Amino acid sequence: MKMPLIYALDDDKGILELYAAALKLGGFEYRLYESGKALFRGLQEQKPDLLLLDLMLPGEDGLDILRSLRQETVYKELPVIIVSAKGEESEKVAGLEGGADDYLPKPFGVLELIARIKALLRRSQKEATEDGLVLKEAEHAFYLDGEALKLTLKEYDLLKHLYSHRGEVLSKSYLLSAVWDINEEIETRTLDVHVASLRRKLGSHGGSLKTVRGVGFVLQ
Repeated sequence: MKMPLIYALDDDKGILELYAAALKLGGFEYRLYESGKALFRGLQEQKPDLLLLDLMLPGEDGLDILRSLRQETVYKELPVIIVSAKGEESEKVAGLEGGADDYLPKPFGVLELIARIKALLRRSQKEATEDGLVLKEAEHAFYLDGEALKLTLKEYDLLKHLYSHRGEVLSKSYLLSAVWDINEEIETRTLDVHVASLRRKLGSHGGSLKTVRGVGFVLQ
């Protein structure tokens, strides 16, 4: 399993050593940087899973670095935790409004740092999985890449069965019985028409709804 890659920017060598110990303890890969220029060189080589960012840097402003990152599409959603000696509420608000996802005042505890990193990674990974097809049962709706799909009642029911058994091949007879409560011999064509309609509405994701010849359908 790939370990998350964490970048940390701070001009204090003692803090960087603490980061190294904490990130190793947390099971992360990491790279440490002492300047914004060095950080941006590192970003050109590889995008991290999360960034730890100091605000007070010699000749640089951490918030300016953060704003620069947020202006680039590739880093717009990069999880960022500001770790700063500026612990006043106004500084925290400025950091969060400037695009940070979390704010941890110095001095900090190693275990708290690890916990915050893991919590933010979980949250960002969960949000990322909402791209693609998502069922929101409370709304009786499917969303595709954040947009609600316009489905008929039968299309919704059919897609819900396929989605609930994702990766599993469902026979035509099962789907006809579950969605229409009719026999395969009576209206097989009805199912084929609805599957074709779903594929069109799924657009570029339509290929994930596959026909298994002689058996039925599977949503991958």
